[in-house]
Amino acid sequence: MLPEANYVGNPGKTLTPPDRFLNSACPCRCSRQESHMQTPALHSDESVRLDALRDLRILDTPTEERFDRIARLAQFIFGTPMALITLVDEKRQWFKARVGLDLTESNREISFCGHAILQNQTFFIPDTAVDQRFNDNPLVTGNPHIRMYAGHPIHAANGMPVGTVCVLDTVPRSVEPGMLSALADLAAIAESEMNGIQLQQLARTLNDEKASLESKHAQATKLNQILEKLTLLDPTSHIPNPLYLRIYLSQELIRCRQQRKPLSLLCIEIDGLIELRRLRGDEVAREIVRRTTPVITDIPKWPRGMTFQVDPYHLAIVLPEKDSDGALTVARECQSRLRTLKLVMPGRGEAVTCSIGQITASSPSATVDSLLLQLESTTKIAQESGPERIRQLTV
Repeated sequence: MLPEANYVGNPGKTLTPPDRFLNSACPCRCSRQESHMQTPALHSDESVRLDALRDLRILDTPTEERFDRIARLAQFIFGTPMALITLVDEKRQWFKARVGLDLTESNREISFCGHAILQNQTFFIPDTAVDQRFNDNPLVTGNPHIRMYAGHPIHAANGMPVGTVCVLDTVPRSVEPGMLSALADLAAIAESEMNGIQLQQLARTLNDEKASLESKHAQATKLNQILEKLTLLDPTSHIPNPLYLRIYLSQELIRCRQQRKPLSLLCIEIDGLIELRRLRGDEVAREIVRRTTPVITDIPKWPRGMTFQVDPYHLAIVLPEKDSDGALTVARECQSRLRTLKLVMPGRGEAVTCSIGQITASSPSATVDSLLLQLESTTKIAQESGPERIRQLTV
């Protein structure tokens, strides 16, 4: 029997599941006792996963706008009637945020998200009615009549999957790969928010003078694990790192798409840096990057422009609302500022210059992953074309 489900607005009231959930024939005309429905398997480290979930201290907390906003974005992007942020507990899945659904939780045994957390990528079912794993699931044959499901796992700081960001529809439908990538980006944002809550809680615990030395040591270890995953600044340059880049780019890509505005990206690579690393070592090459980085970050990039440390040798600039011409102006300014620095490449006697890859996104199908891959290849072409080159691409 399905568990009784709690409904929003009346936490003390429960609703007994309709009889049709318990005895109705499944679409393939077998009996309920011979159901084809596949229940979610347990994670291979289920006890560790549950500990990570409880450590977040989010289960059964009130709604929060930062999570509700993510659910609304997911619903808007996919155009579905329902979107959720779920946490998969031992016997239930609980909804931290929900759009278009009154339920606050459901049985884990019939959950779709119980399957999704076991995946390394987005779990997508275009039509549950033709999928034997789900065609006689009570959530398909009865309320809310799920016909399409897409969910991407959310992970705790230790890498354990604890829940999903998911979208649901009452009709079957196909989804473009770019939309599934956007769902993964939203899951990354939710993941960062959840781990940030835990970080704040642990920081308060560490400052508690009553905590024992042993307890502080254990909490400090856990805090360091979260910091390693969550930190949004590069430890050397102290500018936003690749995780921050993905989060910011995802948010701005969605915003610019909604407003029908372009978005441009630049990737800056010092000319001859690969050869310098080979001849003089990483430390000499990184010193050149450290000395040039402030010049790039100080360039005016308009209100929403931001610079990121992609790796120890590359900087990226996100330019929301800038078309190809606007981005080209910034790229040329980067090269001009670098020349005025009058920095000389060690062992070569040549001025330090840079080549730049430039991507402008104007297509609604552009995703964070596709843009970053195209930016990498475009920068490589610019670098191979000769010193102080700018390679442009509009997608």
